[in-house]
Amino acid sequence: DEDYRIEDAERVWEVNAKAKDFAEPAALAKSLGFNSTYHALAVCRRYNAPATRDYAISVWSIGDLGFNCTQFETFDTLGKFIRENSPYPFTFVLGYSDDESAYLPSAYSYEYGCYEADNSMFAIGTGEQMAAKSVQMLIDLKYQR
Repeated sequence: DEDYRIEDAERVWEVNAKAKDFAEPAALAKSLGFNSTYHALAVCRRYNAPATRDYAISVWSIGDLGFNCTQFETFDTLGKFIRENSPYPFTFVLGYSDDESAYLPSAYSYEYGCYEADNSMFAIGTGEQMAAKSVQMLIDLKYQR
């Protein structure tokens, strides 16, 4: 498998623009400089995903235990961020909740490439946004805001 990276924002915009002009995956891959059609399609799928989509994030607590539940397979760095910034001394980050699942990689994972990032439907930075929202929800729950 080809190891690839999106080097900068210009490359992202190039992928996004060209994905709309090419119906043939092999031609798209070649035009973007990918050796693999699979990687070209994975990148294009990510940048042409719907701009917004609603997903559930739920939080609850029992005493000193905080729980963050999402529909995602949340990457370890995102879970660690939630646990370290939670107002609860013990916080559990639970995935595969609420009837749907999807990979939710960290921005770092997109940069360096991995199976989950290649197959994620989320834009770069979505995982960090979800983690920040989860922490805010845990804080609001703890202090009843």
